[in-house]
Amino acid sequence: WVPAWEPDSSPKDGLPVSEWVQELERLRVSALDECLAAEANGEAPGPNAWSIEGGYVHCQPGSALLQYCMRDFPDGTRQPSVVYNGWLDDDYEALTPDDATLAWLRDAGVRFVVSGHLPHGDAPLILQAAEDLTAIAADTSYAANTKWEGALDEEHDTPCRGKAVCEVIL
Repeated sequence: WVPAWEPDSSPKDGLPVSEWVQELERLRVSALDECLAAEANGEAPGPNAWSIEGGYVHCQPGSALLQYCMRDFPDGTRQPSVVYNGWLDDDYEALTPDDATLAWLRDAGVRFVVSGHLPHGDAPLILQAAEDLTAIAADTSYAANTKWEGALDEEHDTPCRGKAVCEVIL
C-alpha cells in the first residue's frame, strides 16, 4: 500500500488523505457510470472477460475499479492498492507502516485502516500497527475451509466450518 496512490499515477507526496479519498470516489463513480451506460445501451462486455485479462484499460465497463481492487497487475507485479492489503508479508509477519505513512494518516486523524480482499483465515485480522493506528483485514472467505475437530459440515460430511460471514463494527 502506498499512501495517496491512485491508478495511472505516481504517489503524491503530501497529498492530503481527504483529496486522495475524493480521487478514489471519482474512480468509483466513473466505473459505475460506465456500467450503467453499457447496460442502458445494451452493450455486451466484449469478447474477453476482464477476469481473464485484467488491467485498468479494458473494454469491460468498470475495469479500472476492478483492477484497483486487485493485488496484482496483469503482468503479475503487485500494485499498491489499499483495498487488497492484508497487513501480512509473504512470510505471514505483520507489516507496519513507515514513519511517513503514519504521519500522513495522523495528520488526517485516521486511527483505523480497514482493508479487505486478502483472505487470511477464519476471523478478521486486527493489528496494532502503531500506538495510535489499528489495521484490520476482514476477508474471511477461506473460513469455509477451516477444519474443526469433531464438527461435521452438513453439506460435505467433513469437519469444516461451513459458510461464514463477519462484520467489523468500529
